[in-house]
Amino acid sequence: VDASGSSKEKYTTEEKHTGNVQCASEVMKCILDQNGLQPGGLILGGKLHRESCEPEDPFYGHILTMDTYARALKNAAKMISDGIFARNLQQHYISYKSEFGERLDNGSCTLEDCEEQVRTFGEPKTQSAHIEHYENIFNNYVYPKTQ
Repeated sequence: VDASGSSKEKYTTEEKHTGNVQCASEVMKCILDQNGLQPGGLILGGKLHRESCEPEDPFYGHILTMDTYARALKNAAKMISDGIFARNLQQHYISYKSEFGERLDNGSCTLEDCEEQVRTFGEPKTQSAHIEHYENIFNNYVYPKTQ
């Protein structure tokens, strides 16, 4: 995985050293959720800022990236061990464990079955994904309150 920083505004990788703990935490959570990277790891390469011209600047850049991903790994591990995202995701998709939902999920429903379901029970109700709520929870792991 390329651990270089990227710019959402440019939709490209700038290949600079990253210090964005929030983005790195998202990456590390995905990696941990998928049981790691086999084979592989993080590529810590990165270009320096134009103004960085001292011999030690690349060293500081690599330290920045390593520290960022180390903190992100701790954040991701805590998120997973607390289980709040897994529990809420499971609750959000609970209907897929029901009779019709399970058939739909495993691909054994036809279009006619879906049509019959709607005729019998009506249109499915729109359910909020509560994205803003989960972003707040995520930020509490990335930026914990100090005691």
